[in-house]
Amino acid sequence: MPLAPILSSVREHLIGQNLNVQLVGDGEAITANMDLKNLRILLAFAVQRKSKVVQIESFLPVRIPEGRRPAVLDLLSRVNWTIRTGRFVVDLTDGEVQIGRAHV
Repeated sequence: MPLAPILSSVREHLIGQNLNVQLVGDGEAITANMDLKNLRILLAFAVQRKSKVVQIESFLPVRIPEGRRPAVLDLLSRVNWTIRTGRFVVDLTDGEVQIGRAHV
């Protein structure tokens, strides 16, 4: 499956920003690693079939220690309530944090 036109535009923009972009599967999504000052995050971009909406997920290399998870979950629940698009998700098995399903 070829990349959706909007996903091709996102890919070209990311390449223009000197990011290493990888195709996922047959082109249903792309990923890019972004190096920040003290953190490397993985960004994933996808488009649902016949849609012009780009879904963005970010995977943070942050794991919340088990004893701190209740407090962090409370904070992220409050934050999720106030943001329009996207959400923070915590994997309770290992404490990994994701920022998911932002729509652009």
